Amino acid sequence: MAEIAESSPNFEKTSLKKYKVELVSDPDIVRRALELEQKVWDNNDYGSLDVYEKYIPQSRIFGAFNRQDECIGVTRIFAGGPEMPPFMELPTYRQATKEVLMNECRTGQAEELGTVAVDKSAPAIEVVLGLWRAAYRDATSRNIKTWGIIMEPPRVKIMEKRYGFTFRQIGPEVVYQGGMCAAHVLDLKEVDAHMREIQPDYYDWFVDQPLDS
Repeated sequence: MAEIAESSPNFEKTSLKKYKVELVSDPDIVRRALELEQKVWDNNDYGSLDVYEKYIPQSRIFGAFNRQDECIGVTRIFAGGPEMPPFMELPTYRQATKEVLMNECRTGQAEELGTVAVDKSAPAIEVVLGLWRAAYRDATSRNIKTWGIIMEPPRVKIMEKRYGFTFRQIGPEVVYQGGMCAAHVLDLKEVDAHMREIQPDYYDWFVDQPLDS
């Protein structure tokens, strides 16, 4: 379940210079990131992340690290195969929608923006948006067309209003890891155009500025 804190309406693009955000592949760093993820899950009584074990081979893991090189945030991207990503297991309004997305997953056009976990000592909104920014740039550099995401619809509305994301809910709400969530999709080219139009300053930070800015 991707999560985002409800930030102040006056939130501006806080500097990430105190932190670094990067794609991680070193097994020890990956282990540290996943340990943080489970710690956050335990603190929120979401249960074990063992259910995601099968996705690790097809995951791209992004970590946020403070100046002491401690992992303070993590998110992962689930590739579309060989296992169908978790959002495809949730119900959809139309079978045709699911079939299109399954084909995009199989052909490497669709992935899932998965778990976002932030240590309680870190500024949640700042770290989450920094992780999303790194993952977004990575996805667009690889010509990914669609992101799937599992999120509570009220949080989706926050992201749309404040940051220019363009979620489309594709199924009903169900109980998922402690919350009422639904499957959504993002067309990444549509996000780019919409964010650039309605939030040009934020777009510049999200898309163009260096990742340590």
